Amino acid sequence: MSPQTQIRTARDLFPTRTTKTTVLGSLPVATGLYQVVSVSDGDAGSSALIWRPKAGPASILKLDTSLSPLPTNIPKPDRAGLRALLANLFLKGTPTNSAKNEDLWSDVHLELQESIISQLGSVATQSTLNEAVLNTAKSCDGVLKTGDVPGTEHGNLACAWAVNEVVRRATGQTVSQELLSTDSLYSALSTERRGILLGPGVSTPGCIIISPTAGKVIGHVGIVGDADVVFSNSSARAEFWHSYTIQTWLVKYAKLKTYLFDLDPEQFQLT
Repeated sequence: MSPQTQIRTARDLFPTRTTKTTVLGSLPVATGLYQVVSVSDGDAGSSALIWRPKAGPASILKLDTSLSPLPTNIPKPDRAGLRALLANLFLKGTPTNSAKNEDLWSDVHLELQESIISQLGSVATQSTLNEAVLNTAKSCDGVLKTGDVPGTEHGNLACAWAVNEVVRRATGQTVSQELLSTDSLYSALSTERRGILLGPGVSTPGCIIISPTAGKVIGHVGIVGDADVVFSNSSARAEFWHSYTIQTWLVKYAKLKTYLFDLDPEQFQLT
């Protein structure tokens, strides 16, 4: 049996712990078929862009809570159709700037960030920043609903959005400009100086815990609370919820690398 016939459904491309896959939309082209798929294990959710060529095995082109920007290896003639498909699926009623930038939200969000920063709230220290994020996370537990957030497939893809929203409520700024992408959130923390990496075994209430998606394994992101509780978006509940402890998180995402970051107080103001 050829690899192409072995992969009959989108679910066949993912590890067995994946509990749900739903094809949200597709784009047929001359050489094959692109599919946009929602993937969820009950707690963490992601989007996948799958390529099914007419000849050869299917493959995952991108796995993230946001599929924009598109992978660079997609042929130019296919990109416009895919951008239109993604906008139709995820960005209805959402400001876009696709003519200037494939990252559909970045310019609009950057303008909002600059407006907030210009208001110059009080300067944060590490302890006051962590406390503000912690207290906001507690207040959002079971209260911050994600089912109606545009682009999250009714809360299924809202893990990065929920953390960004909690931090926004605490500081007036989000961690990453691209609100829906766990990859962008991790990049902002690790390479854009928005976060301070904590040492092995070190955690502080109010820090961010993140297990970036790798290969076919879906990652997740949350905020650490008191007594090592972790608050994060629950795809099943479509709300921000105390779903884990650090220990149960590490067991759940044992196949991924897990990092803990304090937010950098030099990068954030307190509201």
